[in-house]
Amino acid sequence: MSYLDTSTIAIIEYELTLRLIEQFHFDLRTLVFDATNFDTFIDTKIDSELAQRVHAKSKCTDLRIIGLALLVSIDFNIPLLSHLYLENQNDSTMYSTVT
Repeated sequence: MSYLDTSTIAIIEYELTLRLIEQFHFDLRTLVFDATNFDTFIDTKIDSELAQRVHAKSKCTDLRIIGLALLVSIDFNIPLLSHLYLENQNDSTMYSTVT
C-alpha cells in the first residue's frame, strides 16, 4: 500500500464501484451507511495521524483505533464507498468529510 497515495486509492475505489454497479445492476434506491471503529496493531514507534489511542469500546488501551465508515448496497452487502477517519471525531464532523 505504500506505493499508492490517497488520491490513487480513491480513484481505484471509484472505478471499481462503477464497474460493480454496471456489471451486477445493484439496486441503489436503498443503501446502508455504517460507521464503526476497530483496533489496530500498528507499532507504537510508527507515526500515524489516523490511528490514535483514544477511549476504546474494546477496553484495549494499548492499541490504536481507526474509524471506518462504509456505504453498502442492500443487494449482496457490497461496500460501494469507504472512508477512514479519526475515531475521536463526532458523527456530524465525520459525515461532512465523507465524499
